Amino acid sequence: YQESRMGLAHLEATFETLVDAFVFLDKNKD
Repeated sequence: YQESRMGLAHLEATFETLVDAFVFLDKNKD
């Protein structure tokens, strides 16, 4: 269980980074 939880946390962090980058690029367009 521990390993899969770590993987899930890593996935969440990666997803958050992607969302942050997307929002940043979107704001930059204006």
